[in-house]
Amino acid sequence: MKILKLLAATLAVGLVACGGPDTPAPEVEHKFEVTASKQQILPNGADVVEFVATFDGERVTEGVKAFDVESNQEVNMPSLTFSTEEEGDYKFYFTYTFEQKEYSSEYINIAAKNLTANVNTTVFQMGVDDVYFLIYYKGELITYPDADLTIMDYETHAEIIPEGIEVEVDGRTVTLPKYVADKVGTRKLYVYYKTSHTRKKPIELTAVDYAVPKRLADTQPESTNFTKRAFLTQFTGTGCGFCPYISAALYAMKSDAQMADKFVNVAVHTYHTSSELYPSEAGNIDAVFGVSGYPVLMGDMRWRTSNLGGWELNQTRLTNYVNSSVSEGAKAGISISVGGSESNTVVVRATVKAAANGNYRVGAWLVEDNIYGVQTNNMNSKLPEGMTKDTFNYHNGVLRIADSEPASSYTGYNLGYMNVGDVVDKVFIMELKEDAAEASKDNKVMNHKKHWVRENCRLVVFVTTESKDGYYVANVISNTSLTESVAFDYQ
Repeated sequence: MKILKLLAATLAVGLVACGGPDTPAPEVEHKFEVTASKQQILPNGADVVEFVATFDGERVTEGVKAFDVESNQEVNMPSLTFSTEEEGDYKFYFTYTFEQKEYSSEYINIAAKNLTANVNTTVFQMGVDDVYFLIYYKGELITYPDADLTIMDYETHAEIIPEGIEVEVDGRTVTLPKYVADKVGTRKLYVYYKTSHTRKKPIELTAVDYAVPKRLADTQPESTNFTKRAFLTQFTGTGCGFCPYISAALYAMKSDAQMADKFVNVAVHTYHTSSELYPSEAGNIDAVFGVSGYPVLMGDMRWRTSNLGGWELNQTRLTNYVNSSVSEGAKAGISISVGGSESNTVVVRATVKAAANGNYRVGAWLVEDNIYGVQTNNMNSKLPEGMTKDTFNYHNGVLRIADSEPASSYTGYNLGYMNVGDVVDKVFIMELKEDAAEASKDNKVMNHKKHWVRENCRLVVFVTTESKDGYYVANVISNTSLTESVAFDYQ
């Protein structure tokens, strides 16, 4: 099987390199996008969301049609604006025809809500951490007690009796309803206030019996303007002779000050199962993503490329993709707080804050840098500045653990539907292999399959969002060590 993979990679490169003058010109890729002025409105018939449609960056109005996703029926939307007097979640897509070809937008979710409910943390240590509700009705914060407020168990419909807790919100001290868990486990709750409820969007709370790192303080609680980074997943291997063409391109991009912070890349060494760099805890990841020939690089789990015949060409293609991904903006922000000691157990709280309405998932991967492994290398061209042949033998961002629902798609654990500004936590617990910190990271005889150098490990945490073509990465962050926490990165 691996021999076939190498043959496929060889043929792919040969075909690209041998393209002659008769090779047809690539089709021009046009871009149709629609954005919403806001994604949550009051259902009063007066609060309006305006949609802006652009084609190749130019605003268009004539010929733009709106459709309801659920019914797939066209919606009468004068001036591309929408308002309603009915509470609910509305999902639209738009089309535009150019040169007899129809282009479709991504789905856009609009929430029409009088009532919203959230909590300060969704994962907590029972009996230690305080959990309180932030409930807004028609834009006003609901304090405790309030005779119109009822909190219900999602499964049993039994009423939950909260306590009160004083907290500071928006510069003032208020008393809010506090949730008290009576046992370890997960529970879903929803809120009634007057005639409105949140049963369609329950809050999932998880009580645990171990210490959980605290959620990092949000320095800009009113903002959802996050820095966007692209996520590049490089399927590679030390026995793949053409894989250095991609590695060299990534090296050049990381050496470019204008590009280095625009993306996070992970190297997935699935080319040989016998490799010391093979991700034994994610052995089916290549099959899940449909990877057979090598090298393959995926962008945001939705776009893919291979070796185009030279690292410079690969660099250009990858750079263009990263810039395009970043230009889309971030649909979510991520912060991580890392707890525990210097032991081989790592506890990570990932906090996701939505910048657009939609369904979200979150995943955490543990990677290791500076691993020595002799790289098969078919490159004979001039290398990027600062790179030598030996550079290829030191591997960075090597996937060790992929904690992101590997049984399904590796696109992350389900966080459910989130409105703009909603914040949800997910806790990851990872166990490292026997630490080899006492061994030199340059030890060329160390068995890297059995030993991981803890000081060279770090975390990559990503959030995916649902589109009409499945889930793709909406944003990603990485820290520099297994003890570093990272706050929301606002623009």
